[in-house]
Amino acid sequence: LGRAAREAAEARAKVAMEGFNIKQGMIKEGQNLQDERVGQVAEKEAEKAKLEAEKEAARLAKEEAEKPEKEALDFYRQLEEEEKAKKEEEVRMKTDTDADELFNKLDTNQDNLITVDELQARPGLDTNKDGTVSLDEANFFLGGIEQFDRQSFRDVGYTLIKPYIDLGPSSWTPPESTPSPDSGEIPTPPSDEMAPPTPAAAGDPEVYDPWRANQAKQEEMIDDAGDYEDEDEESEEKEDEDYDIADTQKDDTESAPEAKIEEKYDDRTRGLIAAADEARKNFNDIERKLRDLDRDIKNIKDVMEKDYGAENEYAVLSGQCFEYTDNEYVYTMCPFDKCTQRSKNGGADTRLGGWGEWKGPA
Repeated sequence: LGRAAREAAEARAKVAMEGFNIKQGMIKEGQNLQDERVGQVAEKEAEKAKLEAEKEAARLAKEEAEKPEKEALDFYRQLEEEEKAKKEEEVRMKTDTDADELFNKLDTNQDNLITVDELQARPGLDTNKDGTVSLDEANFFLGGIEQFDRQSFRDVGYTLIKPYIDLGPSSWTPPESTPSPDSGEIPTPPSDEMAPPTPAAAGDPEVYDPWRANQAKQEEMIDDAGDYEDEDEESEEKEDEDYDIADTQKDDTESAPEAKIEEKYDDRTRGLIAAADEARKNFNDIERKLRDLDRDIKNIKDVMEKDYGAENEYAVLSGQCFEYTDNEYVYTMCPFDKCTQRSKNGGADTRLGGWGEWKGPA
């Protein structure tokens, strides 16, 4: 061969040898990395087995600590339920007593029934304030039945009628017959509750009527329906600005105070709760460590199972990234992971693709 050809062949051989040596080094380093990962998996598997045993012991300890805690809490819960039931019974009995008193007042003929006529005789049930209780108004308070007996009045009628009676005249007596002019008796002026409304009464303070107030509210809601969307948006924005979780918690605490553990339970029960809490915390900590270990083992195995070449020669490239910059973008290629690009002027990375498998001839 000529000198030039010989030098070219020697140069190619030198490059090939350098490439071979680099590849051998990569193979060796890749094998070391794989062996290191195998060791990491074995180490974590051993730690996992140890934690599994600790978890079982912690589970048994937790269950053992929760048994007396549950018994103590069940005892207190039963006391609370009994106290609650007692209070509810007292409230029910008082309500029934109040209902019976009102029933007796409304049942003017003492036949143990409240009829339409007896309701029409009560001025407080005049919901439209026209001076008389109409048949429709009386039937409204009967709620679809013909008359109230004592039990149905307790169940339904009392809560419906009582607010109107409370807002009506403070006293009432059945109307007496008007004396005739010939009797010589002076007629008694009608009481305020029986007198029809007069124009002068318009200046008096308005008496709250639940039924009419509800009707007016519904009409107002219908009239203003078209304006609600804008108002709701402004209201939501204002609520977002004014919202303070500390205030909310304070309001909740004030409206429904709950006794602290120190005040609610005795020393023995508090000790049982503390012991059970500690046992639960220990068990949960071990479970969290096990989850972390499982995630680490999976990640390492995923890396090991990738195809790094026939002799793992490309394993050394795993975890490394290479950048290339052109006129506008910076490209990043991370072998066996992903490729991204970002503007030279900054901004977030745009993912171009992820590693899948080798393509083409080996």
